[in-house]
Amino acid sequence: MRFIRAAALTALVAVVLWVGMRRPAAPPGELAPPTPRGPGRFVDHGDGSATDTTTGLTWELKVDGEDCLHCVDDKYTWSLGTNNPDGTAFTLFLDRMNNTCDGDDATRCVRDEQCTGIGNGLCGHTGLHDWRLPTEAELTTLLLEPFECPKNPCVDPSFPGVVKGHGYWTSTPDRRKAGAARGVFLSNAFAGSGPKIGGAYVRAVRGPTSSE
Repeated sequence: MRFIRAAALTALVAVVLWVGMRRPAAPPGELAPPTPRGPGRFVDHGDGSATDTTTGLTWELKVDGEDCLHCVDDKYTWSLGTNNPDGTAFTLFLDRMNNTCDGDDATRCVRDEQCTGIGNGLCGHTGLHDWRLPTEAELTTLLLEPFECPKNPCVDPSFPGVVKGHGYWTSTPDRRKAGAARGVFLSNAFAGSGPKIGGAYVRAVRGPTSSE
């Protein structure tokens, strides 16, 4: 009887250890990304944007460098310290995405006619004015695998443009910390919170808003 009990206890411990050692799909409370859809998932429109055929979202495409609207290495703040979305990600980046001439973000506009002969002749990036930061759920759809993703950047290879494994802001605030907002690292698929006054990278999106 003792031998049977000991054997049963050993088996139970082995099961518990195996379950505990499995790599989780994502850290507790985080959103797990979808299974990769394979090549051809993203359609490059040739205008600085690409549409995800699985979600219907259209993403801004980045270019190499710093100090330009679409530069991949530029950082922005989520808030100036008020905990509201009034940091440079909103007041500078998104403002220029939506309210300046495409190809010449120094010229402000509200309609295409104001951009005649300027940049691409369109007001707003690709001629549209509804660019925004993605929610956490939306940004994780770009990921190849859950945390800890071994590929850097951990992004579907059919995604065009310049992609680096930076930590990106989302529009999702941290519901437990007023001074923090959610972000996703495209380097290893980790999602977490950071101070809103801190600097992080951004990538704009447009389309129906997914759940935060």
